[in-house]
Amino acid sequence: MRSRDAVTGLGSALDALVGMGADGRIIGWNRRAEELFGWTAEEVVGRPMHEVLVPEAYRGAHRAGYRHYLRTGRGRILERRIEVEALHRDGHQIPVELAVVATRRNGATEFTGFIRDLSREHAAL
Repeated sequence: MRSRDAVTGLGSALDALVGMGADGRIIGWNRRAEELFGWTAEEVVGRPMHEVLVPEAYRGAHRAGYRHYLRTGRGRILERRIEVEALHRDGHQIPVELAVVATRRNGATEFTGFIRDLSREHAAL
């Protein structure tokens, strides 16, 4: 397992950066992710991504999308920006912009999510 900032080394990034391994578990979590979601890297690294960040209503779609990627090598949300809801530690949902990229490291697929908080933009509407 890795710790905070291990996926990209960009601890001072403005966006939350979250890494997920091929097994669906969190492998990286930067400082901005800690601030946005309320969990420390030590608390989440090694836990299943869907249990930490994906609201219950979206967990089935998350797992289906991941299984589709494993079968086909393609994903609907990869390499594009989408708006979704993410889960904060205290249970409230946060509107975010999410961009996910898949990379290969040591023969295994890893995913990095670049996550931008949209709370201010949504509050202004």
